[in-house]
Amino acid sequence: MKNIMNSYCDVCFSWKYDKPPVTITKFSQTGFESETEEENNTESFKLCSEDQIELKYLGESQESFHCILYLNCQKPELARINGFCIISESRTLEICNDTDGYLVTVHGKLLGNVSSDQLHTQFYECRCSFEDSFSNISVKFLSLGKRTFFKLHSLVICLSQPSDVPLGLPRGPFSMSKLKKDIDKMGESVSDKAKDFLTTLEQYEQNKLKTLSGLMAAHQDNEQPQNQQGLSAIMSSILGPSAAMSLLNASNGHDGVNSGKEMDIYDMLQAVCSNVVTMRATDNNKNASVSPDSGAASFTGVLSSDTEEVDHVKDQSELLEIVDEKISQVRTELQASILETKQEMAEKIDATKNELNQKLDLILKLLGNSQGLVGDS
Repeated sequence: MKNIMNSYCDVCFSWKYDKPPVTITKFSQTGFESETEEENNTESFKLCSEDQIELKYLGESQESFHCILYLNCQKPELARINGFCIISESRTLEICNDTDGYLVTVHGKLLGNVSSDQLHTQFYECRCSFEDSFSNISVKFLSLGKRTFFKLHSLVICLSQPSDVPLGLPRGPFSMSKLKKDIDKMGESVSDKAKDFLTTLEQYEQNKLKTLSGLMAAHQDNEQPQNQQGLSAIMSSILGPSAAMSLLNASNGHDGVNSGKEMDIYDMLQAVCSNVVTMRATDNNKNASVSPDSGAASFTGVLSSDTEEVDHVKDQSELLEIVDEKISQVRTELQASILETKQEMAEKIDATKNELNQKLDLILKLLGNSQGLVGDS
């Protein structure tokens, strides 16, 4: 579970560290619920005081004298950050975000003195939970004065799956829910036209997401019949139309609920080989049932049986070569079709993003004009 969470969220520091951050990093999907849990964390902190990393300032080449922790979710549609708990020597933390800028300042709680290398170190526990989840945040460690190094004991990151964005659909460059909250806080200073325009933009964004969902669903539905037709053509060319139809019908009846899904290539090969083995067994039984009248006839029967066996082996090898060739051809056609569909989807998504960006610029412009009019009045 920890490795999976690490693939969802990257942890990086602007200062140099003596141990990998993963040694003190944990991920949670339940959040911080009660003070009892907080007391348990404090007790485990006292027992495991040697498990910590030391961060050092490298010099003037860094962009800021303060150490900054960067948390970034690689796949925001799967996991986003909605809180964290940091135990370090820094009492004050400043939280920012690339999209919204400054978010909040967190003041930690003193946990007490912990002996480390014959020195008494003061550690603070800083907890923060967000109403909205974020794909990335930066945490600046303040209140360290002019110190060029400090210790970090543990880092717990709360991740949650976003509920407002369907899986597989891109999130826009701004948060509609946060924009609505900001406008509500402005109160009467926002004009009615701006509020109406915000409602229109919200409906527009929802319609775009529904359109993308429909396109993706239609694309998935269109892929299945094509694959089924391709496999049917392969089996028809090898076994003949009647045998192919009987095998396909048997497969669909066996799958039950999954009858609408494409037939697996392995199942098709297994069915073909089974049919070949059955035909071969039938021919051998016919040859064995013949009663020769003399030794010469018996010898002739043995020769004919060996010849037929060799012919069956040749037929089987040729059959496998034909199957391999057909499979390679179908795989190439499917890859080309999938690549073309992906390109079309990427173009449509880019066009949608551009339209949303234009609408956002217009909203910000209208809000700026409305605030200017209120200030003049």
